[in-house]
Amino acid sequence: MSFLEVIEIYKRFSNQNGRLEVLKDVSFEVEKGEFLAILGPSGCGKSTLLSLIAGFEKPESGRILLEGRPVNGWGRERVLIFQEPLLFPWLTVRGNIEFGLKVLGVKKEERRRRVKELIEKVKLEGFEDRYPHELSGGMKQRVALARALAVDPLLLLMDEPFASVDAITRFHLQQELLRIWKDYQKTILFVTHSLKEALLLADRIVILSKRPAQIKTIFQVPIPRPRENKLQELALWELELLKQLES
Repeated sequence: MSFLEVIEIYKRFSNQNGRLEVLKDVSFEVEKGEFLAILGPSGCGKSTLLSLIAGFEKPESGRILLEGRPVNGWGRERVLIFQEPLLFPWLTVRGNIEFGLKVLGVKKEERRRRVKELIEKVKLEGFEDRYPHELSGGMKQRVALARALAVDPLLLLMDEPFASVDAITRFHLQQELLRIWKDYQKTILFVTHSLKEALLLADRIVILSKRPAQIKTIFQVPIPRPRENKLQELALWELELLKQLES
């Protein structure tokens, strides 16, 4: 039994023009601790797939199993991080990270310990009492990541989280995410439009077709870690991924 099983998922939406098929017979498995990227054309249903796994949407048919148990609605063992951080503007950095722990009834001393650890982990020391409007885009994403990790989820779902930051900030966030993934040994599903980002981060890459999306292939990244200095290999495999996307 795999950690996460997505089994023959079919999803459609209704609109003024009738029914819009988004996902069709999508099946794949993810092992515990794996970093899986999801690539596909714009509008093919990548974000919808994450919403289904998060439990925010329900499929018309098919099943999603996490550790053998059906996903039927939201659960704190699955946390979704969006492209926009969606921080609470009335809370400080500390307050945002602590929010989920308060909801879960975690005692004050343990909350403080965990928040301090996570602030150090995402390199936001000295910004604990700042509000979201006082932070850069990259810092906001660090807060969103720390807030997600605070509740200790089994599965981290990330929907193009670095798409709206500049290239240098994006590179640093990618490196920090890899470090956190290694330290906390979380299972990550990561949607991106960037071939290079998928190759840099993931163990495997699920490539979806245009809508209604089906799986074209699942690509095992052959480049040993660490990869950030293997520019020639990344460029060569980026061309291979592009061929598979466009085939």
